Amino acid sequence: GKRDEFLVEENDSPATSPSTQLKTAKTERPSTQTSRKDKIRALSRKNLDGCLLSKLASTLSTPSTKKVNSVALKKKIARPLTSSHSSGRMLSKVRRNLYDEFSVTTKSKELTRSKTISSPAKRNRIIITMNGSKDSPTLSDKEYQKLFVARCKDLRLPCLPLQQERFVQYMREFSINGSLRMVEMSIGYNVAIEIKRILCRGKYSISELDLKRNVLGDEGIKQIAEGIRKSKTLVHLDVSSNDYGKIGGDYLFKGLRDNSTINCLYAGNSKGLHRNFLGGSAVEELNDSLISHRQLVVLDLRGASIGNDGLRRISEGLKKCLPLRILNLSFNVIRSEASGMVAEIMGKSNIKRLDMSINPLGSTFKSELEASTKARIFLQTHLNFSQCNFEGTGMNALFDSIRKNTCLTNFALDSCRIVEDELSSLSSYISSHSSLRSLSLNKSDLRNKGIKAIADGLYENSFLQYLYLAKNHISGEGVKYFAHKVISSRTCKIEVLDLSENDIDDDGGLPLASLVEKNRSLIQLSLANNNMKRQSAMAFIAGLKKNRVVRKINLFHNLIEIKYIETIDQLLAFNKKETLKKTVPLYQKEIRTYNFDANDLNKTQQKIEEVKTKFKIEQIVHTLSAKELNQTQHKEKKKSVVVEERKKKTDGEMLNLDKQIRKSEKEIDVEHEDYKKNIQQPNRKLGEIGRAISRIEEESIYQYHKEVV
Repeated sequence: GKRDEFLVEENDSPATSPSTQLKTAKTERPSTQTSRKDKIRALSRKNLDGCLLSKLASTLSTPSTKKVNSVALKKKIARPLTSSHSSGRMLSKVRRNLYDEFSVTTKSKELTRSKTISSPAKRNRIIITMNGSKDSPTLSDKEYQKLFVARCKDLRLPCLPLQQERFVQYMREFSINGSLRMVEMSIGYNVAIEIKRILCRGKYSISELDLKRNVLGDEGIKQIAEGIRKSKTLVHLDVSSNDYGKIGGDYLFKGLRDNSTINCLYAGNSKGLHRNFLGGSAVEELNDSLISHRQLVVLDLRGASIGNDGLRRISEGLKKCLPLRILNLSFNVIRSEASGMVAEIMGKSNIKRLDMSINPLGSTFKSELEASTKARIFLQTHLNFSQCNFEGTGMNALFDSIRKNTCLTNFALDSCRIVEDELSSLSSYISSHSSLRSLSLNKSDLRNKGIKAIADGLYENSFLQYLYLAKNHISGEGVKYFAHKVISSRTCKIEVLDLSENDIDDDGGLPLASLVEKNRSLIQLSLANNNMKRQSAMAFIAGLKKNRVVRKINLFHNLIEIKYIETIDQLLAFNKKETLKKTVPLYQKEIRTYNFDANDLNKTQQKIEEVKTKFKIEQIVHTLSAKELNQTQHKEKKKSVVVEERKKKTDGEMLNLDKQIRKSEKEIDVEHEDYKKNIQQPNRKLGEIGRAISRIEEESIYQYHKEVV
């Protein structure tokens, strides 16, 4: 099964093989990609060093190949060829298939990008189609290009335009809606400077900054801390596994103290990558920031190696930080001397989820916990004390002290050996605790007596739903007793049961099959890495035919033939389909209560259609009448406009006529006056002439008289 997972990768068309996909994509490949493929093949044939090949694969592989696992690809490329001819041929085929899949996926994406990515609008269209919703990128393309240039500086590699385009497309796809994710990209100091510039600028509202599994170092963390101080929108910060120590931790926690918006801080290490080594002295600034910070909810310091000294320095801050709800201090070398501080933190803080796994607390922690429970009640909902060296006596005190916590829902005690004398307290704890939903006791050396005690507790428990009992050396005798108790119980509602990697054979497989058949609450059962055979498989098939509730049964690495496993998988797939059909049972009952026949439904549909047609006709008539009214109104408006224009024209003509009449009257008056003047002048002359004649006559008469005299 693992070999098949190693060879098969997720593709868009799983039915077609990589070779056929390669043939179909050959015509569409650009010339640059084939040369890169030839380079990789040539290097693999020369059987170079694994580090060199992994480095080359990391540079040639791009983050845009989402469906190809880059880490697995590096491992597969870096594996050297063996000396034998057959194994070398098989490995060459495996590498060829991997190269074909890698090239097909990258080149098909490259071709789609070359066709579609020509404008920002088309880029946004791609994001909408890939994510199914209107997601907006956090930064602009210019900022992504600057980040790529800085990343190339950190890696000391040239900036190629094709890789830059792929990097920008990858960031546009995954760094969206205020999140900036650069996980496992080998970024360092130069990228940290660019991120600090973006955070200090305040132009983009970045709420999530995910930089885990990189190589920032102390100087890079210093730049990130300076950006955190000035950021007013950052809520989630993940800098786990980044190769920084005490100096970088001081810078980071000082930046956290000056910030007032961060809710989640992951400053520890990822699983399998323990790169951050803070130590006890590096968390002094964290204590002050915890006291002053009023928004921190999640604090993860996994694998930071703070030790007893570091826990002592941050204990006051953990007690006084009121909003803190989730704390992870696993794998921090916290020993039994600090067990009193752990118990005090559990009692005085508001932490709901506490992970103290892989810390050698020892048996003294139980006594400290019992002493602290006398004064106060714990309020944790999730507790993880796996691999804490709780060996020997004292488990009774642990169960008695935790029994008082009525809020506990998930409890993990993996790799904690439970002695036979303490099994009674375990069964009483399971039967009496009313809030516990999940219990994990993997690798606790329970054996048959332990599972019998757990079965006695489950007989009266009606709240426990998840039970994990892997790697406990349980045989068929204990499983038979467990199945009998669970079947006969009326209150047990177990849903998930893990019994993998035990010593269960057909003597235990048959009772478990009867459990599957009769129990109606069990949904998932894991029985991998056991010794069950065909008889158990046939019993499971018979039980699944009667029970349609079980959805998953894991029988890998048992002595069972493949055909039986295939039939079991078919029955489980049928159960899943049936559960999907029963997802809305309430609506079916409501519909049945109305008792509508098919004829009534048809009649109602016909009536609805008639009403719709009438309504459509009324709408048409209304629209026609509205159109007619609009037309008449339009005509009236036109007429009124014409009349107004005519009135305006007539008024203008009348004014012109009046003006002309006035002018003519004035001219007539002037002419009349001139005429009068012309008439008066001859009259005057005639008067003068008459006067002259009268004078002449008078003078002649006077002279005549004189002569007569």
